[in-house]
Amino acid sequence: MSAEHRETHNHIVMSLAKVCAGSMFVYLFLKLLELNHEQTWSLLFTPMGYWYFLEVVGCVIIPAWLFLVGAKNRSMGVVTLAAIITIVGVVLNRLNICFIAYKWYAPVRYYPTWMEVVVTLTVVFMELWVYRWIVNRMPVVSDSPEWAHGAH
Repeated sequence: MSAEHRETHNHIVMSLAKVCAGSMFVYLFLKLLELNHEQTWSLLFTPMGYWYFLEVVGCVIIPAWLFLVGAKNRSMGVVTLAAIITIVGVVLNRLNICFIAYKWYAPVRYYPTWMEVVVTLTVVFMELWVYRWIVNRMPVVSDSPEWAHGAH
């Protein structure tokens, strides 16, 4: 990475932290609007409601606040912690929708077959492979080659 890119890194991360905080507050507002619209307030103090609290409080409100504090204090560690909690929250949300709370009222629980797991892992690893290919072969974190400067 060039020195010019390295100097702008922290500024870009702090700007993105502010955007993430705003996005998470919008997401929180939409979750509360959905809760009110579907009139499911009575389910909040059930076992599935506790999962909802964990997702909303632990993986939306706390990281949104951490993003704001990290951006205000220009603390890369706090922003990184908020990003990690957010990633865990996204994974928890997907697991909650697909497995944990999927047809929670049914007498027989749904578990994915080994083929579904293999297909999912294949898609994830293909995305990582393509991302790695792009970063290693294109000027994502480095300067463009000399021959590309004349094309502007």
